[in-house]
Amino acid sequence: MKFPTIVRRTSPLALAALACLVLSPIAVEAQQASPSRPGVVVLDTRTATATVVDIDYQTRMTTLRRSDGKTITIKVDDRFPNLDKVHKGDTVKFVYFESTAIMVQDPKETVGSSSSETVEVARRGHKPEGTIVRANRVVATVTKIDYKKRTATVEGPDGKKVVVHAGPEVKRFNEVKKGDQIVIEITETLAVSVTH
Repeated sequence: MKFPTIVRRTSPLALAALACLVLSPIAVEAQQASPSRPGVVVLDTRTATATVVDIDYQTRMTTLRRSDGKTITIKVDDRFPNLDKVHKGDTVKFVYFESTAIMVQDPKETVGSSSSETVEVARRGHKPEGTIVRANRVVATVTKIDYKKRTATVEGPDGKKVVVHAGPEVKRFNEVKKGDQIVIEITETLAVSVTH
């Protein structure tokens, strides 16, 4: 089934907040990113279900009860076309997947920062479901490194500097040097579906 694309105003913070409110981690996996340069890929999958306990179709405020008994209230964007198909007692399933790749590369292999988002929802008249896919790539430059403390100071594209700690999953930290570029690619997918 092909889904129509809707407007892309969902902020990364809003997506993260929703994920934190309703999801609990079920799998986290780390693996080496590339045999030629230091790096790591971390995969995180979370899943949850919640029950609709209250819904106001005029204000579009919907209260959900999570499996732990806690409730949250969210406002469903008015561009979501099928809210009238959601009723008290329906089950909302959330599946969140995040892939974070952190790679070190030579400054000569410069790549730029980028961001994209795709939102798809079910056709009008069908039970609500949708997927949000967000991809962000940020490139920072190593300006200082401390091998004993396993820390590196990196400068982002906005000129701000941050000190980061290399955890044990970064096996070849000793190969990172001042001037290297750190490429961070984060892909987030949130899939939501509603069932009776």
